[in-house]
Amino acid sequence: MKNENTVSIVFQHKRTRKQVGINLIIIAFVMPLSPWLVLHLTGNSESIFNANTYVYLGAGVVLIGLISTAIWNFMNPAMFRFTVTNDSVESVYPNNERLTYKVPLFDIVAVECRTETKSSDSLNLAQYFIIMKSGDDHQITINYRNPVGKIQKKLLKMNPQIEIRNRKIYSSFQKKFEEYLERKQIEILDPNLFFFLTGPSRSRLTASKTILNV
Repeated sequence: MKNENTVSIVFQHKRTRKQVGINLIIIAFVMPLSPWLVLHLTGNSESIFNANTYVYLGAGVVLIGLISTAIWNFMNPAMFRFTVTNDSVESVYPNNERLTYKVPLFDIVAVECRTETKSSDSLNLAQYFIIMKSGDDHQITINYRNPVGKIQKKLLKMNPQIEIRNRKIYSSFQKKFEEYLERKQIEILDPNLFFFLTGPSRSRLTASKTILNV
């Protein structure tokens, strides 16, 4: 007879620091070749030798940073794991108590996306949180290539009562932009398009102001 209380894994993502280190080493080797390859394909490969000294210094600093981080990952082995089972959600994040948790699946009421902008020219990456019945929240990290989209789908499949929320924290211009859209009864259905029009690029920001005359 099948035990109804058996815990089964619905989704699991694992990634080690060794894997992160290998990716960083690959990036460190590929990065110096990318500008030359682009210039070579456009027939301007010789112009790379005329680059400003500060460009080379900046690239060197980035390379040192990538290789140093890769070495640190190799020397400090650990594994990140995010698991969804038929009754719980668990995140195990190396050396980070805030991002390490285990919560009951059916106590989750929402998955909330928070996107914050501090100015017209800066846009932070979206952060995702599990919201509990108690009001507590737990972040679903995007580090270690954690596939947040797949996690949301699995959570909804296991518990259709979970709500997907988008919480946008605006810059002053974005707030005015939204008020203008409401006055003109213009609706932007895709929240990503809203943030594309209003930041972080100054050219897109200027274009959106010009088009809408705000």
